[in-house]
This record gives sequence, structure tokens and C-alpha cells, in this order.
Amino acid sequence: MRLILVLPLLAACSEYNLAGDQVDTTRDEGGFEPSVGAADVIDEEFVAEGATGVDIVFFGDTSGSMGEELAAMGAKLTDFVTRLDEVTTSWQLAAVTGPSGCAQNGVLTEDTPDFASLFAAGLATAPGEDLVDEWGLSNVATALTLSGEGQCNAGLLRPEAELHVVFLSDEDDNSPGWDSGNPDYWTAYTDAIVAAKGDAARVWISAVAGDVPGGCAGAEPGTGYYEATQAFDGVFLSICGDWSSQVDALAEVQSRQDAFSLSHHPDPDSILVEVDGEPRTSGWTFDFGSNAVIFEADAPRTGHPVRFVYRVMD
Repeated sequence: MRLILVLPLLAACSEYNLAGDQVDTTRDEGGFEPSVGAADVIDEEFVAEGATGVDIVFFGDTSGSMGEELAAMGAKLTDFVTRLDEVTTSWQLAAVTGPSGCAQNGVLTEDTPDFASLFAAGLATAPGEDLVDEWGLSNVATALTLSGEGQCNAGLLRPEAELHVVFLSDEDDNSPGWDSGNPDYWTAYTDAIVAAKGDAARVWISAVAGDVPGGCAGAEPGTGYYEATQAFDGVFLSICGDWSSQVDALAEVQSRQDAFSLSHHPDPDSILVEVDGEPRTSGWTFDFGSNAVIFEADAPRTGHPVRFVYRVMD
């Protein structure tokens, strides 16, 4: 379960005294209107808020077959950053390709002159050795251990920011251990990534890779990467299709609000949830300790409306 402590924007809070014993979930004209018994009903509306800042590490597989895909990501970086600016307050980028872990062209920010060109060139810079250019998980884990003062990626991991790792490859992850027979070999690397950040709830992993399990012409299944994206609530885009038209989805991954603190103590059985005007009957739980609704799947994205209607607990 992921819990991000953010202060929601309260748009409305109104109370009702209605008749009946149970909350009525009957929808009317696209919404729902509650009816209950003697207890008050609270109707709260929020606008989801996402991460205040994000540090993004891109791994680029620089094997010979990836030139076109890496160039596409470089060409789309301006679009990617435009969306980042809409959903976060600050960002940093690093392009990692080799086992040294050092970001090609350094850690880039919006204040870095010509950051888009530096990123595009860095993402396409081969490490100079065969095979190690497909060690995605391993190379990123190494990169994150080198973010301390005086190291090659100094300043890459900011305490206040989320961490988002994005892998681009037309092969499966070939990090040491991939051929060990252990299908969960990848967890050693994601554990290292989490350890570097210090908080699993602030780590997101996405990938642009071959379809799993079948792959496609020109791309092997992106195993290792796929499992990591599923474990860390990221986006998996198929390199077999027009993925470059979906870079906004990569920019938005970490910009979600998972926890919404309610203003009153609810009867948990009475809680109704809407996101974007549509009911959510699953994928969330109520946490008594924090008096909050916690989204465990498909959390609302930044700027999207969220509504809770519930009966106040006696």
C-alpha cells in the first residue's frame, strides 16, 4: 500500500439530515445522491494534488537496434517536460546507459542550458562495452548509489522529491542474475533502488519495452522491466507500437494523490467514492488511524476531481 501525505484542496463540504437506514447509491444524471437515516451525511469534494517535485532517471539501451527509439525519446523530451511542468513544481533528469552508473551529461534541470539536447545525446551515448548496455536494472541501481556529495550523480536524489525510473529497451533486462533461473531476480535491484531513495512509497518504475509475454517483430518481451513496473505502479508502454505519442503518460506517473483525509469520522460501510464523476467501488480502503481513504490502485491524477459521501459514525 502506498501512502503519500499531501494536503488536499477542499472544494466543498456540506451536511445533510435525510431519511432512511442505508446510504442509497442510486445514480442520477451521472452522479450519486445519498440518503441516510438520523445520522448526518457529509459530501466532500477534493481536487487531487500530486508530487511537488520529481527526480527522473532514464535508462537507455544503446544496443544497435535501439537508435531510432532513443532518438524518438530525445525528440519528445520537450513535450515530456511541458507535461511535467503542469503536474509538478520541479524536476531533474538523468540519462544512464552504462555500468559506471554516472549520468551521461550529468544531472539536468530546467536551469541547465540546452538540457533537451544534452539529454538526447546522453541517452544515446553507448557505454563502450557490449552486453552491459542491456543491464538496465543493474545500471540504474548503481547510478542511485552515486548521488551523494562528491559523487558523479551528486544531487540526483532530493529528499523532498519523488523518484521515477524509466527503462527504454527492445530486450529483456539482462542484468546479472537474469539467467539464474530465479524469475524474481529483479527484486534485488528494485530493493537497491528503494534503499537508495529510502522510501518505497516514493519510488515509481516505468518502461518502454517489448510486449510481455510475446514480444513482437524487432523486440523481445521486456521481462524484468515489466514486473518492476507492476510492482511500483508505473506505466508500461509497448515499444512495438507508437509509444512516443504517449510520453504524457510517463510524465504523469508520479503525479497522483493516494490518500485523502476526511473531515469527519465515517461509517466505513457508508462511504461512496467518485473519481472524475464516475463511481469507484473497489481499489480503495479506509484507514482508521489516519481517517483517510487510501487508493491502492489507479489513484486519482493531479487536477482530477474526487468526491466522498459518507454517514458520520455515531
